Formats: sequence, structure tokens, C-alpha cells
Amino acid sequence: IIILGCTELSLIKRNYSIGQGYLDVLEVLARASILESQGKLRQEYKLL
Repeated sequence: IIILGCTELSLIKRNYSIGQGYLDVLEVLARASILESQGKLRQEYKLL
């Protein structure tokens, strides 16, 4: 597993197909923040 740990790597993932086997820390943090604030997740973020 590759951990994408900065915004620049998240942008590369957004703009290019990098396949599977990575974890985008920004997505994980956003998901945790939404859940912690009792928010509702979009369907595509429920599988993180």
C-alpha cells in the first residue's frame, strides 16, 4: 500500500489513473471529520 500523504500527491491521483493499492490521507481525514461532526457521507466515501 502506498500512502499519499500530501496535497500534491492527491492532485496527481485526481488527474491521472494510478490504479489500486494506495491510501489518500486527505480523503481519510475528510471522512473522519465528517463522521466526527455527525455529518452524512457521500456514497463514494463510505468505502474508504
